[in-house]
Amino acid sequence: MYYDNEILRGMEEQSATRADTRSFIEPEVARLINTFILTLDAKNVLELGTCIGYSGIWMSEALKRTNGFLTTIDYDIALLDEARINFKKAGVSERIKILEGDITEVTKKLPTGYFDIVFQDARKSLYPVMLEECIRLVRTGGIIIADDTLYSRKGTAEKISLHLREYNKMVLSDKRLYSSIVSIGQGLTISTKL
Repeated sequence: MYYDNEILRGMEEQSATRADTRSFIEPEVARLINTFILTLDAKNVLELGTCIGYSGIWMSEALKRTNGFLTTIDYDIALLDEARINFKKAGVSERIKILEGDITEVTKKLPTGYFDIVFQDARKSLYPVMLEECIRLVRTGGIIIADDTLYSRKGTAEKISLHLREYNKMVLSDKRLYSSIVSIGQGLTISTKL
């Protein structure tokens, strides 16, 4: 597999031995997102859920080509500190604005229709809650991408699946959006704002 930035391979290996990080997007998912960034010639991308910066590095490499910028939001200060270090090591810090805080509050301060792409990868229970805000934030013709939307597991993780099914149902029935669910990674739901 070709990586857009060599630091990404090491981050994957490091993540496999840790319990304090959320799972990363798969490289094939990252490359699909970057294809959208390049196709749209995206200048402004919003990421909900920074973790330690893995997906942010992927997207920033594509944004170098479009002369664009990533805004990323997370509440976990320890993980954000690590993300800052990783962004610096990857040489993409100048492309990224980090916002600390609760996503449901921080996004309220962002301008309507400003983003070409909004990438949802925070707590899955927030996907349905944040949909209306994502629609507000993305421009007409822009894309909302939600990760892990085909995730399905019995037991304690079943609640996560319920939130994801609710989200998929919402976007597929929303006449403001044209949506499709793609079976890549743990599933991606891609919605164009009409």
